[in-house]
Amino acid sequence: MSERAVAKIRVALAGWVREIVGRSEVEVNVSNPTVFGLIETMTKTYGDRFRTQIIDESRKELRVIVVKNDREIEFLQGLATPLQEGDRVMFLPPVAGG
Repeated sequence: MSERAVAKIRVALAGWVREIVGRSEVEVNVSNPTVFGLIETMTKTYGDRFRTQIIDESRKELRVIVVKNDREIEFLQGLATPLQEGDRVMFLPPVAGG
C-alpha cells in the first residue's frame, strides 16, 4: 500500500485549550500519525490561535503538557511520538505552583 495510514485519535482538552476548541474532547483523523502531525491537523481545523497556544515557535517548546495514553510525551519521543489508531492524547495547560 502506498497510501499513508490515517489514525483516528481521541483528544482530550483542558483549561484554555478547551476554550479555543470549544469542546473537552474531539476525535481527529491524522494522516501523519505523530504528536506534531496531530497539532498540524488540529491547526487546520481550529486555526493558528490553537497552534500558537500549543507551541512556542521561537523557542521550539511546547506551551502545554501533552500526554499520550497516560505518559507525558517528553518521556517518549516528544513531538515525534508516534500515534496509533485509538490512542488518547491530552493537551493540558501547565500548572503553576507557588
